[in-house]
Amino acid sequence: MQYERKVIKNNNLTLKWLDYKNYRSEIQSLRRAVFIEEQGLDEFVLDSPADEKGLHLGLFEEKYLVSSVSIFPFKNDNDFIKNKIKLNSKRPYLIQFSRRVELPEYRSRGYSTLMLAHAMRSSYELFQPDCIFAILMGPHKRLKNYYINSYRFNRYEEFSSEDGDGFLLIMDDQDIIDKVATQLRSQSIKLSETLNISLPDMTHHIMKHEILKEYLSLKGDQVNRYLKPLSLQDELPRLSAQARMLYKSQKGIWQKLLADYPQHKNILDIGCGPGIYLSQLKKLEEANDRNLMGIDISDELITYAKFSHSEMDWKVGTVYNTHLEAESVDIVLCSFLFIHLLNPFLALKEIYRILSPEGILYISDVNDSTFDGPKKIRDLIDAHNEIYEGNRMVMSSIHILAEDSGFEQVISDDLKVDNTGTDQKAELNERHYKLGKWSLWGMFSFLGQRSEVKDQFEAAEQHYFNTNSTLSVEIQSRIFKKK
Repeated sequence: MQYERKVIKNNNLTLKWLDYKNYRSEIQSLRRAVFIEEQGLDEFVLDSPADEKGLHLGLFEEKYLVSSVSIFPFKNDNDFIKNKIKLNSKRPYLIQFSRRVELPEYRSRGYSTLMLAHAMRSSYELFQPDCIFAILMGPHKRLKNYYINSYRFNRYEEFSSEDGDGFLLIMDDQDIIDKVATQLRSQSIKLSETLNISLPDMTHHIMKHEILKEYLSLKGDQVNRYLKPLSLQDELPRLSAQARMLYKSQKGIWQKLLADYPQHKNILDIGCGPGIYLSQLKKLEEANDRNLMGIDISDELITYAKFSHSEMDWKVGTVYNTHLEAESVDIVLCSFLFIHLLNPFLALKEIYRILSPEGILYISDVNDSTFDGPKKIRDLIDAHNEIYEGNRMVMSSIHILAEDSGFEQVISDDLKVDNTGTDQKAELNERHYKLGKWSLWGMFSFLGQRSEVKDQFEAAEQHYFNTNSTLSVEIQSRIFKKK
């Protein structure tokens, strides 16, 4: 089949995940046009035994597929993995990146770079692999150094098969995998904005196709990516003060919510930290006959919560795997949690599972996209976001993710926090918190504990206290009901 060539229209490009069964002919036609007709490879490149359960990302110009890349998840006991390439993994899946293909007239425009960055970032967020590999055959062997330098594969081996000789590129250093994934996340977001191409959600795609749903059996990230690089001793006072301040601003919302849902008896705080917020909520008259429970990934924080508030139920767990029965919780609270998650879609899936019919999900988080202040501090926040594994702007899209997960939004609340008050007492006026200069800067103090931006933090801090800078940011709350 001769692949039809088109004139590029930059404003009409669409990126989406492809079901191989429905897009097989388009994918194979593109591979034939590039791999066989242009590059002279053999027919083996047209398909792979892993294609059917592969994750295929495609770029379309109108209805024409012009670029694609494939992700092949292999179980760690797969024969190909054990006997042919002989790689080991402690995670359920190893990830192969394969069949990266693009029509000549679309090259060197950043499209393929965007696609590979988004594919690698998406597979990292879902599978949390400890081994990623690629196989270069034929003319692609000359790309070995490019892949090693650009994507930091930490080693390679010569590779032979019945289809020819090549190189096996391997990334099996976890620190490198983590750093590369963070860099590619930032790269994919920036390229998406530059090229005006929306990034499709891989987890949402998987949920729609039965053949892929086994990938959702994964229990998500098991690392506390917020506290891991920080000092708990330094963070505990800030976390406690932050929880008290947030609760004070939301007390009225809770009173109305509990009055409207008297039948909702079981309340769960996921990511409860030291338990301050939940202990404040328990004092409400409307909460007298409710069962309150907190879950956190940190053993230390749960120990602190148990010691300080022994009358409540505290458990170690994660938002991806709460260990709770289906439909056993009526209200789930998540405050300052979603900004730290690698895969919010998987988290919403678990929350949906444990919530009772018409159960309530209450999410509160800071949204860095609402920050207003000096450029030096804005640059610090942007630099931190580039190296941070979570997403501190997730509240801008949480309603879309929640709706795709089976929720409907019922309440939206935005709380402005700035430094126009005094350090002696925080002043709450309607939906506006006025803090003192030191108090507000305390909200940003955790940035200084990341070594990658420490010097930038110190410069921003000096600028802040040596000028009359006014800064503000919003803490946004979105309350959803399970459909």
